[in-house]
Amino acid sequence: MFPKKVRYSRRLKAIEKLLYFEIAEIIKEKGVCDETNAYFAELFDTTKQTISNYIQSLKREELIYIAFGGNGTKRYIYLRQ
Repeated sequence: MFPKKVRYSRRLKAIEKLLYFEIAEIIKEKGVCDETNAYFAELFDTTKQTISNYIQSLKREELIYIAFGGNGTKRYIYLRQ
């Protein structure tokens, strides 16, 4: 199940919660989330900048962290425990 701190957060927008859940599902399937902002923008019918803002919000709330590989060209998103 998904963490209560995400489900019941009053500081996160509903779309940010959905993005968190989507990231969690990708990690469950692949072991890591390496999808791009463009991928999420198309999935949620919004812009890459909006997705970037949502990801920053999830980082601020310490729900996810980001790592970079491939000389900084590849982004990996992980859930914080």
